[in-house]
Amino acid sequence: MASISTLLNLLGPNDTPPSIVPTSRGGILLEWHENGIDLEVDVRSLSHVHLAYDDGDTQEEIDRASLESIEEKLRMMRRSIK
Repeated sequence: MASISTLLNLLGPNDTPPSIVPTSRGGILLEWHENGIDLEVDVRSLSHVHLAYDDGDTQEEIDRASLESIEEKLRMMRRSIK
């Protein structure tokens, strides 16, 4: 899995930056909560990233999420904001 900087590079210039929170397990949690969408990317280690997405209609959790799945959820969040 990629580093935190790689994950942050998925953001576009108009994207709201995430809240970045250290976790009790020593990882980093990136969170977006806007326009009724909750997106959380829990970087537990460089090889283990957990993704949680909830837009009110769809709830999805992906253990060991890929960069592609994270990018897809960011695109879904962008579409809801426009």
